[in-house]
Amino acid sequence: MTTDQCIHEEFPADIKGLHQRLRRYALRHLPHHDAEDAVQETWIAYYRGQFEGRARIDTYLFSILRRRIIDRYRRRRATPLRDTHTPVETRFEERVDARDTLAEIERLGRTLTDAQQVALRGLLQGTSRSDLARELGMTRATLRVLIHRTRLALSNALPTEAA
Repeated sequence: MTTDQCIHEEFPADIKGLHQRLRRYALRHLPHHDAEDAVQETWIAYYRGQFEGRARIDTYLFSILRRRIIDRYRRRRATPLRDTHTPVETRFEERVDARDTLAEIERLGRTLTDAQQVALRGLLQGTSRSDLARELGMTRATLRVLIHRTRLALSNALPTEAA
């Protein structure tokens, strides 16, 4: 017996409608089989949980479903990448010829934002990240993001080698 058959035979009309709304919501965010599972997990959590009636039943169920959807996204994102993945820094270093690295970086650096140019210049000169963050007026965490985006922009701007 499918979930829909069970819902249609044993539950009142308002619950049947709520099940369909939950299902439609889940289908907008997940593939079909994941959506069905998320809705079933929502109902299981509802029956196992302790609904105290402080909110409307649909608000309570949709909050459970939203958490189930987020959990599925997190699980999918946690799947390890293929072994062929190489970090941006490695690809960047492999594609730039060692003898004209500085000239190439300076040429590409002109396409960067002012903050990215300052960060790049500081890294090339060996400035500590703490000093660089202080100079740019940002936290070290923000500087890390800026450096990552700078490397990514440079990597994307470099011509790819013909295989």
